[in-house]
Amino acid sequence: MNKPEFEDVYETNYSKIFNYILHRVRSYELTCDLVSEAFLKAYLSYSKFSNPEMVLPWLYRIAGNEVNQHYRRKSTRLMDQLSRDYAGQLPDPSNFLTEKIQAEEAIIKNEQFVQVSRAMTDLSTKYQEVLSLKYFEQLTIEEICQVLNKKEGTIKSLLSRGMKKLRTLLQPE
Repeated sequence: MNKPEFEDVYETNYSKIFNYILHRVRSYELTCDLVSEAFLKAYLSYSKFSNPEMVLPWLYRIAGNEVNQHYRRKSTRLMDQLSRDYAGQLPDPSNFLTEKIQAEEAIIKNEQFVQVSRAMTDLSTKYQEVLSLKYFEQLTIEEICQVLNKKEGTIKSLLSRGMKKLRTLLQPE
């Protein structure tokens, strides 16, 4: 099987990665930045990537790392470098407003989602990752194993413990 061009990889997987990051950070502007960084890193290392069937788990892993790094650092130097290096080659911003409105409507649509989202911020990162991948991104256990590079038993345990902690946080006092 030939490697698909990166443009095809981007077009096919952009919305999945965008939604995954949005569920993790709950900010449209920050999501745009982190998605851009994740796809830039994927683009820069795509020539070394050898397994086309594993593209989506690979992209989720990069996106998850970007979210985790965001919480560890204050500045986003990579976006500044992208602006300098690729000036004039950036996507058309006319789609950003529509994308923002759709993303905000999806979040506001359900009050339970907001409650769960708030409660998830009180969970540790390891539980946030597996719960987001399972319930927001609707990945299978096997796919989550590939994304996080963990064994099936570990993922099931993290899901079970994460759900238990989440239920406790959501119960009225």
